[in-house]
Amino acid sequence: MAKYIALAISFFSIYLATRLADYWMISFAVIGYFIVVFAFILDASSKRKPTKKPVYMTLYDDDLLAQHPHNAD
Repeated sequence: MAKYIALAISFFSIYLATRLADYWMISFAVIGYFIVVFAFILDASSKRKPTKKPVYMTLYDDDLLAQHPHNAD
C-alpha cells in the first residue's frame, strides 16, 4: 500500500511543480517519479518466487508412466 501512496504523491508533486511553473521543481518532481518507478521494479524483481506444490501420482498416472518406452524394463 505504501508503494501506491508514494506513486500518488509523486504524481501530485509533478502536478504542483507544473502549476508553479518552476523548471527546477518540475525536474526534481520527475526525477522523484522515476525513483519511485525504479523502486517498484526493484521490489517486484526481488520477491521470492513461490515454490511448486508437490505433485502426487495416482495409480492411473503410474500405469501411463509404465507404458512409456523409456520406462519399460
